Amino acid sequence: MIAGISFGNIDIALLVFKIVNVFVHVCNCYLIYKISNKKIFTLLYGLNPFILIEGIACVHNDMFVVLFILIALYCLTKKKNLVMTVIFLAMATAVKYFAIIILPFVIIYYFRDEKPFKRLGRCAQYGCLFLIAVMIPYLLYVQDAQVLSGLLIQQEKLAKSFYLFIIEYFREPSISVTTVSRFLLIAFTIIYFSTCVILLNKKQIRLRDEMKKANYFIMAFLFLLITNFQPWYIIWLFPLLMWQKAEDIKWIPQIAMISEFANSIFLLYGEGWTNGIPFVFVLYVGSLGMWMINAKVKNKLS
Repeated sequence: MIAGISFGNIDIALLVFKIVNVFVHVCNCYLIYKISNKKIFTLLYGLNPFILIEGIACVHNDMFVVLFILIALYCLTKKKNLVMTVIFLAMATAVKYFAIIILPFVIIYYFRDEKPFKRLGRCAQYGCLFLIAVMIPYLLYVQDAQVLSGLLIQQEKLAKSFYLFIIEYFREPSISVTTVSRFLLIAFTIIYFSTCVILLNKKQIRLRDEMKKANYFIMAFLFLLITNFQPWYIIWLFPLLMWQKAEDIKWIPQIAMISEFANSIFLLYGEGWTNGIPFVFVLYVGSLGMWMINAKVKNKLS
């Protein structure tokens, strides 16, 4: 970061980061078009006010996660290069660790013509490559195990998640954040690994189906497991958007904009953690309402 350098009222470092994020945004739009061959997905992402606000104006590094995931998917679908796919997924995971969720789906899809036992061996083989690729950037500066403590610290923070309702309206020992988060993590892990085992033994594997499943797991991780939810995390749902069901393709951008509205209410009251409760209420109620409206419109059209 360039510190202490300014030109008038403009922070040079911030300006540089915004320019970089604009470039990344253009690259993401190009990759979405190359992968999907449809302009609608490029426009849905590229002109989305949520992406422009959170990704470019607020310069969040989640834009790089999207970039690395899209490059990985481009290498998978267009170049048929699994090594580069795994390496770029590792780079995405090094920035935001949720990206590892996609890994088994792409490996098993790539070896969909092989038998289940061989698929398992391939998962182990490329899983090792993934771990090496993730570790290399950290090994450049890691001195001790404290570098891994950041993951635990992040999970101990509470911000803008439904866990705030537990703190506010429930008192131990009746229920606690630790109990609920642990239960949901165990349930998520069991369902995720069960899905992977089923996929290992599945005869007909289509990329569209597997990317749907991967995005559902990312949604579950995003809304149920993260205790310190932030609105810009919804950017994570966009790299796999082109493979989702029509109702999800509409709902994901809608929930992104609802989160922006909810965040404006949060900022209006101040940035104290207790003010995250109105944010959560608006986000969840608004998202549920939008889902119901979409379902009603779909029924009328069908």
